[in-house]
Amino acid sequence: MSDPRSRHPIVAWLSKHLAEGDRLLQVPIDAGGIDAVASRLQQPVVENSRRSSDGRSVDWRLTGIAGAFGPDVLPFFVECAAGRQWRCGFRPPRHRVSAGGVAWVELGSDETRVRAQVADESMPLTLARGRPGVLAIGLRLDGREVELRI
Repeated sequence: MSDPRSRHPIVAWLSKHLAEGDRLLQVPIDAGGIDAVASRLQQPVVENSRRSSDGRSVDWRLTGIAGAFGPDVLPFFVECAAGRQWRCGFRPPRHRVSAGGVAWVELGSDETRVRAQVADESMPLTLARGRPGVLAIGLRLDGREVELRI
């Protein structure tokens, strides 16, 4: 829970986008060459890290954050620099199903802005009218595709 009196811009952004309840807001894209993406977007690369109490760590780099926290809620880019095996947490996930990854993502946003941000036509993105941000996700679970509409 955030302090509603906070003047931090991210708190204000989250409060606005979560006013109607919890939902998935963002789509991080594995950049596979984040410096080139940052150069194309003319945005900085931000470095981050997280350490566990037993010394394990994960280091990652982000870019595209200006679009991510803007009115269009555009996807942002991430590149794991070290500790990739811990990027989803320091404990292994306990799936009851075989998780096969993301099949597609449906975004509500301006198509021109999304395509300019992502610039990779092979990304499985569908654009629809509606509120900005993630509207639905197709997940591969137990060899089938499951739609999660948010």
